Amino acid sequence: MKTLSGMTLTSRGKIQMSDEVIKFKNVFKSFGETKAINDLTFTIPRGSIVGFLGPNGAGKSTSIGLMFQFLRQDSGEIDIFGENVKENIINIKKRIGLIPDSELPKVKGETLLRHTGRFSTSSTKELNLKIEQMVRRVGAESFYKKSTQILSRGQRQRLKIANAMINDPELIIADEPSSGLDPISRDQLLKLFNHLVSEEGKTIFFSNHVVSEIEQVCDRLLIISRGKLVREGTYTDILEALPIKNRYALTAKGITAEELATYPDVVRVEVLRNGQFIVTVTNDDQTPEFLKKLTEAPSITIYSFSKGMVDLSSLFKED
Repeated sequence: MKTLSGMTLTSRGKIQMSDEVIKFKNVFKSFGETKAINDLTFTIPRGSIVGFLGPNGAGKSTSIGLMFQFLRQDSGEIDIFGENVKENIINIKKRIGLIPDSELPKVKGETLLRHTGRFSTSSTKELNLKIEQMVRRVGAESFYKKSTQILSRGQRQRLKIANAMINDPELIIADEPSSGLDPISRDQLLKLFNHLVSEEGKTIFFSNHVVSEIEQVCDRLLIISRGKLVREGTYTDILEALPIKNRYALTAKGITAEELATYPDVVRVEVLRNGQFIVTVTNDDQTPEFLKKLTEAPSITIYSFSKGMVDLSSLFKED
């Protein structure tokens, strides 16, 4: 990443202002005796997609609540667009779109979009056009006029995305944005995020616990556990620093986990779902012995096989 006269040339080849869009400095937040956020410090540069990763209860949603001042930090400083959130949150919110993890209000989708969209335009004609464009962009044309009470989880999620984007925000904060979406819709969302950053210069702060989604789109990862930042860097840098075990992803028919565990060099078998396994072996052979034996068995069909599966718990451990 190169810097030119106060600007940054990103990995996408775009020149962006190099200022910090989000800045946490020594932030603490407790609920009773529980430290939800524990001396959290990080920065998010303009024009990037940064993944905020951690297990459930790590402090991801609490951090987002602090950004919007739904919660107040006990100590420490939070700046967004260079402004202190405690002092200027009303102005800051006008420049942010939030995709929340919470449920939508029980209203028609169109009513929700009109309520949010009125903050950026007083023209009914212009607002109607913005709503039309936005529901088309997220694939909500067929249901956005219905009540959120009767919509599926995936449909409600699409409305959340449209509602976050309707005022053309500079910063999008997404809290588990793919929750409830089918695989095709997830892929479309990730492509949309890439477009918003690479073509429209937006910044996206992407909270999630699904590593594969974070890997696809994020320039950088912040990994949080028990309210503390435990790892930071690119996905590749973080993986290279981890003690990855000899782990393989296997999708096969005609064999059970118990049977797999009896194969040569296999020390552990985890079942993801029917026919999908994570297999840990004792050595690091190019072609593990258990795979050779599987291919020799006429009753077993192998659909996919890949090496290098990460033990997710190792991502969240402190060094």
